[in-house]
Amino acid sequence: MKHATLLLGLALIVLASGTSDAHGAWKTRNLFTGAAAFPQISGLNVTWQGSASGEDAEIYFYDGQTVTRVTNNSYSDGFPQISGSNVVWQGEAGDLEIFLYDGVTTTQVTDDGSTDTYPQVSGDNIVWRGWDGYDWEVYHYNDGTTTQLSSNAYSDYDPKISGSNVVWNGGVSTGAEIYLYNGTTTQLTDNAYADYDPQISGSNVVWKGKVDGDWEIFLYNGATTMQLTSNSYEDRNPQVSGSNVVWEGKVDGDWEIFLYDGVTTTQITDNDSTDWFPQVSDSHVVWQGIVDEDWEIFVYDGTTITQLTDNNDTDNTPQISGTNITWRHFNGTTMRILVATLLGDFDGDGDVDVVNIDDLCDNMGGDIEIYDVDEDGDVDEDDLLYLVENLVEWNRGSPPGDEHGFGTHLGDANLDGIVNGTDLAIMKTKFGQTDTHWSDANFNCSAYVDGTDLANMKQYFGRVSPPGGSVPEPATIALLTACGLAMLRRRRSHASH
Repeated sequence: MKHATLLLGLALIVLASGTSDAHGAWKTRNLFTGAAAFPQISGLNVTWQGSASGEDAEIYFYDGQTVTRVTNNSYSDGFPQISGSNVVWQGEAGDLEIFLYDGVTTTQVTDDGSTDTYPQVSGDNIVWRGWDGYDWEVYHYNDGTTTQLSSNAYSDYDPKISGSNVVWNGGVSTGAEIYLYNGTTTQLTDNAYADYDPQISGSNVVWKGKVDGDWEIFLYNGATTMQLTSNSYEDRNPQVSGSNVVWEGKVDGDWEIFLYDGVTTTQITDNDSTDWFPQVSDSHVVWQGIVDEDWEIFVYDGTTITQLTDNNDTDNTPQISGTNITWRHFNGTTMRILVATLLGDFDGDGDVDVVNIDDLCDNMGGDIEIYDVDEDGDVDEDDLLYLVENLVEWNRGSPPGDEHGFGTHLGDANLDGIVNGTDLAIMKTKFGQTDTHWSDANFNCSAYVDGTDLANMKQYFGRVSPPGGSVPEPATIALLTACGLAMLRRRRSHASH
């Protein structure tokens, strides 16, 4: 099927570099030391291939808490990909075969006596390219069933998958073209030039096509094909997440990072050094850039750019999922796999909220690699105070979230950035009760809401975030004290029965 191509005449915005992402703090953890490559991330889950002590390459998996060595055999395993807790890779089990680890069990997906390589995974769906004895074809696996998606006299390469939608490029007489399978196979391109490097997110497909001697970026949105770039320099390595597309373009002799958000194209970087390997997740973009002759990692949050690394070593091959980032670090002697998350975002959902406060309370004295947000070497009440006062996001206004910021005070049970009568009413309802949380006015991680929580609220009553809010009048303090005494009397009364 031949599709019309729409050339977008979009204004190009050049972005000035900023310095922060959300609350501006990140926490980096070393997951592995040894020969390592191809880190991939999905949520907080990370996979990579590694060799800790000179043996063949094996597959590793990090679930946000613990690192597991998935394979342990006498042959090399490599090129892992991840979706949720599902990890796929190719292993040299005689010939190259495809394997799946679902967080518990490893399954050999192929065992056909031919070469199967470069698997991709999305949920329970797996695709790869396999040799049929004559050329490369594309295969799909789900729930124990393998389906051959392509069958022709030419080779099909580079399959990618999103849900059950699969895209790949195939070589025909006029050059490589892009194909989409979403229950049926559709040829997205039909032209006299080569089209390569397809990527897919939902119904959105991107690729590069060589037009008038240089590579340009194209997007198919499920209905229409659009040419996102039209210039005299090379554009390559497109990636897509939802309606967001990123790529690298060689402008004035060096490579820069670009973002198309469904409406506007923005040049994210504008410098005299090389920026490569962009990856995108929702509105967040990560890439590697040269600073003082070595590679560093950068992230863009839709507004500003943050330099995540700053050293004399090589940091490269970044991958991103939400606000969670993994990459490889090499100091000239030792390789490491690192992961960075927003400081305080223990569940990796991109927000520091009441769930994270309760999680910290449940892990007092726990893993300092995860929960030591003030980085003083332990996990205690100081970390709770730091989390609340500096990192947690508050929202208020109409509609909800119309006003928001980072950092509030002890006593702000509903996290609206104000310690006021609404929080006091919550405390009154929960006073003396056990199995309570921050949203119940339990501000010190104790077993129940008590006078200590009331004292914390009294200390900050009337405070408004950001700093500079109203100081409570004496009458307000008196009202709070009176209500607190009433709650204490009620608790003692209940305890006496």
